[in-house]
Amino acid sequence: MAEDGDSVMYPWKWHSEQEGKGVIHYSVTVAGKVTVLLVALAVLVSGCASGGVGTQTPVPTPNTVAIAALKGPTSMGLAPMMTPGGKWTDLENETVVELQLFASADQVTPKLAGEGALKYACLPINLAAVLYSKGVNIQLVAVNTLGALHVVTKGVSLNSFADLAGKTVYSTGKGTTPEYVFNYLLTKHGLTGKVNVEFLSEASEVATRLASHESAIGVLPEPYLTTVLEKDSNIKASFDFNQEWLTFNPDSPMVTAALFINNPQPNDAASLESFVKAYTESTDFTNADPAHASIAITALGIVPNESVAEHAIPRSNLTMLTGSQAKEAVNAYLQVLYDANPASVGGSLPNDDFFYAN
Repeated sequence: MAEDGDSVMYPWKWHSEQEGKGVIHYSVTVAGKVTVLLVALAVLVSGCASGGVGTQTPVPTPNTVAIAALKGPTSMGLAPMMTPGGKWTDLENETVVELQLFASADQVTPKLAGEGALKYACLPINLAAVLYSKGVNIQLVAVNTLGALHVVTKGVSLNSFADLAGKTVYSTGKGTTPEYVFNYLLTKHGLTGKVNVEFLSEASEVATRLASHESAIGVLPEPYLTTVLEKDSNIKASFDFNQEWLTFNPDSPMVTAALFINNPQPNDAASLESFVKAYTESTDFTNADPAHASIAITALGIVPNESVAEHAIPRSNLTMLTGSQAKEAVNAYLQVLYDANPASVGGSLPNDDFFYAN
């Protein structure tokens, strides 16, 4: 964890210190340094030609839009670019983006329609495909999270995925994407019918099984995995689903969540480009400097404490994939889910207009 005395200027602290002094816009670099620009949209006074009376130049009112994200890896990359209050300001396009955090995707979907609807949302990709199939006008802008599921063990030595043969694995996600992806990997490894997967309702139940057995195997997502690892040093992270996926799809990483734009309009292009650029830099900063990024992540309430956030970041597989690279990876991922259960992606694979193209 970063100490208060560190010389690095992290965004949330700078914003707090400069509160009330103007509108702040900054970017972060991969090296972990923060470049800060304070632009005072304060009073500009000039002499008036008739009588020399000072006049105040009107300050433009920024357009405020909202972005929804789920607590956990889906929102981690956003944290360093936000103020402590969860806002990012785009001065050039006079736009303020406000972050809204949710515990589950079910809480986000109703906010994609009606007055005050979200402009952006970070969602599970297959859920977005289902919404798209129902006529919701959302488009994928950038993949922001790769696979964050991991095989974990206690008292069991696994040298390869093939070592799961003949063993029981505790997991969550029966009838959802974790099951479909796990089955896909088992099939690719020639383990169909050779592994007993016991599905539990919650990740906490998987953790309980691991804690109460001398030897056990489970599947856990980040950041829950890090919470479990910090409580029990006998539990180890063995395999990353994303790395196993790449074994069979070397040019197409496993993708799970993405940034979407809701009801895109032609005049969104400039502000969206600016937002994606800042988001990419913020994600790069998060990956490059987990110690300082964890401060912002915790301050926003994305993860309960800095230690968990810091150690979860490297295994959360945060990214920002755009363009053809994102499209190819998403199509490959959705194809796997469709083959397992067409309903998991809305009954059919989405068309090209599922992807944002300026």
